[in-house]
Amino acid sequence: LLVDALRESMQAVGLQDIPYFITKCLQLYETIVVRHGVMLVGEAFSAKTTMYRVLADAMNRLASKHAKNEQEPEKERDAQHTSEHPRVETYVINHKSTTMDQLYGLMTATLEWNDGILPHVYRGLGGRDASVLKWIILDGPVDPLWIESMNTLLDDNKTLCLTNGERIPLPRGTTMIFEVSDLANASPATVSRCSMIFTDPVEIGWRTLSRSWAKRFDSEAGGLFQSATLKANKQNIAGAVERALDLYVEDALALSRKHAPVPTSVLALVSALLRTLDCFLQHMLPAVYAAPVPVMASAAPKEGEEEDEEPVGPAKPVQFELPEETQE
Repeated sequence: LLVDALRESMQAVGLQDIPYFITKCLQLYETIVVRHGVMLVGEAFSAKTTMYRVLADAMNRLASKHAKNEQEPEKERDAQHTSEHPRVETYVINHKSTTMDQLYGLMTATLEWNDGILPHVYRGLGGRDASVLKWIILDGPVDPLWIESMNTLLDDNKTLCLTNGERIPLPRGTTMIFEVSDLANASPATVSRCSMIFTDPVEIGWRTLSRSWAKRFDSEAGGLFQSATLKANKQNIAGAVERALDLYVEDALALSRKHAPVPTSVLALVSALLRTLDCFLQHMLPAVYAAPVPVMASAAPKEGEEEDEEPVGPAKPVQFELPEETQE
């Protein structure tokens, strides 16, 4: 059931059904079931963010399907919904944009305690439904300055210890997910408390991006083409772009790796190329220029003023004439 729900979620957002991505989603699900601290390790464009988003959407789809089952009694349906198909809520925190005091809390000069982001989130999650899974995602590199304060939270104590002496237990059903590119600055104490899931952008491949782009181009441009000739042109444009990508991208990437001054990600380069193609192809669609230009309604004339004969519309282009001496 979960694999089918994953495929539905991937299809809904226009992703390609590749076995590697589904395997990583299943690994994330199995890890969350047994551990409350997970680290997604991988380079940029290795589908770390997409992984937990697709998994959360798939689990919510399963929860919605089973919640609509009216054949079972209310109590039995709620028990099955809670144990087998719980809902998921995600909370994303950019911890690198805050200071330590903003993240954990601060004791003011008047000895008053001000909660930081994490204590505020934990207190709010404590009153939520225990049957709903809460995923707190910290997107950014691991820094010993702030991660060491989470050691008591990531071990079996599941308690966040604050500098004012307060201890906040981890709410039931809460999982800490860290998105990191590497573990260069992570201490052994932190690594030993979390489960690791490694993702490799090479396994995903740049052709996955090109196929998703072609699929999105067909879906977005499908409504702009009315006649059979224009539909054929759309297919020709998409097919020509795909053939050109297959023909030239590999050589361009090899040239980039040879002469690039800094290391670059293959998927980042291909993604930038596809975005550039979007800019050009949007202006190549014939239906865009065939659409009528909207005309603004003219304002009602005041007393004593004559009504304009022509409605107010787009400004006409101004033609400049050069002097005769300049023209010569």
